[in-house]
Amino acid sequence: LWLIFSIQTEDVNQAIINTLSSSFYQIYFALALFTSIASWWIVLIHQSRELAEAAHNEQNQILASEVVERQQAEKQARQLASKLQIQSDVIQNHYKELTLTHQKLAESESLFRELIQAQSAIFWRLNAETYQFTFVSEQAEMLSGYSHEQWLSAGFWQKHIHKDDRTRVLDYCLTETKALRNHQFEYRIISASGETIWIRDIVNLIIENGQVTELIGFMFDITQSKHDREKIQYLT
Repeated sequence: LWLIFSIQTEDVNQAIINTLSSSFYQIYFALALFTSIASWWIVLIHQSRELAEAAHNEQNQILASEVVERQQAEKQARQLASKLQIQSDVIQNHYKELTLTHQKLAESESLFRELIQAQSAIFWRLNAETYQFTFVSEQAEMLSGYSHEQWLSAGFWQKHIHKDDRTRVLDYCLTETKALRNHQFEYRIISASGETIWIRDIVNLIIENGQVTELIGFMFDITQSKHDREKIQYLT
């Protein structure tokens, strides 16, 4: 444009041309600078937009990953809660069964004790190692005059067997117990008042893994029947 202008204006005053040329160059450089800045600004905006989009996409990916992890965690939590609920139901059912079993056992034990107390016999339990009573029914005190605590003391049974029967009774009981045989025998005990009482003792063994862990049985007062037999023998 400047070349055409120069050719067409050769006859124009050179001073005017110089002035116009200077203005043209200034305008040209200003336009070039503006165009460069505008181009740089457009590129910068485009790059910023790309960076923003990349950051946005990355953030979306992170959020999506967190959502997936949260969903998996919630699923695992629901599965765990379901398992815990099942276990809780099982425990509750077992607890109910155990409660019912305990109640039935308590009722059975109460009935058994009532039956024992209703009999004239002494129900007893004896430690297999120490031969010490661990339990005796109320008839023990009624029959012998000794307190419940005395019956449960160490060596009570051995000490209160009649001296003439003691060796025979202890040896026989020990022999039959070692042989793992239930047995019964008759002997005399001395009551708290010093009276002689005839006893028929029926012994049952509790055996676990081939070893006697406990002896249980019944003692019957046969004093009257003994006296009756002695009378019959005397009369005959």
